Amino acid sequence: QDMIATLASRAADALDLKSKIEHRDFRELAPVTIFEEIDRKIIVDLAAAVAAQSITPREVAELVRQRQDSLWKDKYTKLYEATQSAAELLGAIAALPTTVESIDLGLQMYQSDWFRIDQQYRWFTFAYQTAEFQKPLASLKDEVDKQYANKFLYQFGERWQHALEPTDQWKSVSLAPQSKFFDDHIAPTVKDGRTKAVVIISDGMRYEVAEELTSLIRSENRFDASLSAVLGMLPSYTQLGMAALLPQSALELDPTALPVLADGKPTNGTANRDKVLQAIKGHAIAAADVLAMPGDELRDLYKQYQIFYVYHDRIDAAGDKAATERTVFQAAEDTLRELVLLVKKWTNANATN
Repeated sequence: QDMIATLASRAADALDLKSKIEHRDFRELAPVTIFEEIDRKIIVDLAAAVAAQSITPREVAELVRQRQDSLWKDKYTKLYEATQSAAELLGAIAALPTTVESIDLGLQMYQSDWFRIDQQYRWFTFAYQTAEFQKPLASLKDEVDKQYANKFLYQFGERWQHALEPTDQWKSVSLAPQSKFFDDHIAPTVKDGRTKAVVIISDGMRYEVAEELTSLIRSENRFDASLSAVLGMLPSYTQLGMAALLPQSALELDPTALPVLADGKPTNGTANRDKVLQAIKGHAIAAADVLAMPGDELRDLYKQYQIFYVYHDRIDAAGDKAATERTVFQAAEDTLRELVLLVKKWTNANATN
């Protein structure tokens, strides 16, 4: 491969290839896979066409597929990935409706379609950040950032706000509240007193990351996964959300700004959550402790309790601080890898749910 690349570079210089292809349509060049100049030309022109939305996402996907045969694909894969994500994202933003008719319709549409905009934005940005060089996509990045911020987050956010305004309660017909998580998802599994459940909670992980995680788990041999949503708590902050996931019948916000109480018990920190779970033969533990634990030790621990709550926070830890928030998409990639590892580690300790 190295020898062919060297010969191809010499041939390109001898043929003055760069000037010969300068005015050719990049679509015509797509089948030519041996010269690096072709990849450079295609990337620049394709990025411009995607930014101008003069090419469909399907056409982009087909062209990117063709470029998988390029001799230089390792060098340009990230740029092609980013361009394809940008095409999908800009197409999805253009297809957004002019109104959100109701809260429930909005929640359903986010789960089925609109989450892809957040997902493609993450994929685009991460591919751009990790590419060997970014200059060919600089203008496309400006367009993606502008449309994601202005048309999706701001303008479409306003349409969502209009759907919320007529209501005086934060509730949904289609989604159960987060405070019913234990009753709906865990209690039915463990009701016989023998079947065990492991709950892994990854703080700050968006629905679109969970969708990718579902696919990753399904791709593993002998594993299955399904994805569903609950309606988050308001105000939307960590302490209340964490308390809502515990077994409880009543949540209180202490007026003196002390931690959220579940049935009168404090829920801040792993130790306090462990006390709440002990009442139902449960145990709370940090994900880092599980990952560091030898297999036989985890198997012994698994025998001792019926329910485990495992707390993971790589995304939240990165996104919550100004100094590290730029690394949040790297943290999302790391989280996907760690959560699959966590699932396998618990499975090796004999967990099935």
